[in-house]
Amino acid sequence: MKNIFVRKAIALLGAVMLCMSLAVPALAVDTLYTPVAGTSTTFQKALVLDKDANVPTIQFAYSIAPGTAVAASNGKMEIIAPSVATGVTGTPSIANVSYAPGDATVTTAEGVTLTAEQKAALKTATVDFSGVTFAEPGIYRYLITETSADQQGMTYDTQLADTTNGVAKQRTLDVYVTDSDGSLVVSNYVIHELVNDIAAGNNNGSDVAATLADKSKGFVNEYATVDLTLSKTVTGNQGSQDKYFKFTVAITNAGANANLNVDMSGAQTAPAKSVATVYSAEEMAAANSADDNANVDGQQWATDASGAVTKTVYLKHNQSIVIKGLASGAKYTITEVPEDYKCDKANNQVAETNGMTQDATVAFQNTRDGIVPTGVIVSAAGGIALALAGIGGAGYAVVSRRKNKEDDED
Repeated sequence: MKNIFVRKAIALLGAVMLCMSLAVPALAVDTLYTPVAGTSTTFQKALVLDKDANVPTIQFAYSIAPGTAVAASNGKMEIIAPSVATGVTGTPSIANVSYAPGDATVTTAEGVTLTAEQKAALKTATVDFSGVTFAEPGIYRYLITETSADQQGMTYDTQLADTTNGVAKQRTLDVYVTDSDGSLVVSNYVIHELVNDIAAGNNNGSDVAATLADKSKGFVNEYATVDLTLSKTVTGNQGSQDKYFKFTVAITNAGANANLNVDMSGAQTAPAKSVATVYSAEEMAAANSADDNANVDGQQWATDASGAVTKTVYLKHNQSIVIKGLASGAKYTITEVPEDYKCDKANNQVAETNGMTQDATVAFQNTRDGIVPTGVIVSAAGGIALALAGIGGAGYAVVSRRKNKEDDED
């Protein structure tokens, strides 16, 4: 009897153990997800510049790193810091964004505030998550950082909405991984400015009508530029207002490989002759058509890789040129070829040493006065009077001789 009881007990224990062995795998299958790979998302890159400036040659680079976890609180779901420990493998990447002269610009754009004097060049940056997998549902946080490009005149995050709590050159990217009928899907990517704003709903996620006040389209930077005007006047009773004076305009620190718009409507290029020559309108027109660097309205000057350019221009009385779109901080040296005129600039030169921060005008004035001596050469008016007096006197003498001759004959 005892043996029968033992055998039954052993059989019952074996059955229980068999059931448990079958139940555990079944439970594991129900709770383990197949990791899901991410896809990609994009954000907007806006470069704001003056309406008269050209888009500069510049490249923006970005880095992306795991954010900081935020514990669930006040009925809001937690934010997960992506790592192997939280079931995330792989690293996302962001391609560089490049600009170049000739890129299209707009005067209105969503997410960008533009004045009547501004325009913007828009680009799209792609964040690639194809090499990243997520093993559990949740909200995974990353931080995107825009690295500084070595470009004169560039200001970053000029339209950061919350300058108190926001971080310049940084955006928060939340990846939403959800359960869809037992399978994981990456349902959304949300970019916003602040690191502590959570779009996760209330009541531990039961309230799914979540809002996010600081959603962002991306990064907005401003390329600050200034204009330089060169003008010429001639004074003095011996100053020629038809003569062209030669200038060398040397600009540095104006932005690498930049195209500068130059308004030359008030100036012309002189032919390859002595600078002391007075050029006719016909000669000037011929020079403009023949010279590859003719100073005509709408011309562009191209800077080199160091942001420098040097040009020669010729100006006469009341003429001027305007060099537009110089990167803020640009420097210039303008030199006039010496003539037999008095120049109001020391050594016929003016240089900006600290860098331009606003529009500037450089005005050259040349003077040449001639002193007319007195007491040696009579004036033109006096000479004419004396000549008339002499003619009158000679006529009187002839008339008097004739009259005397007639009296003698009588």
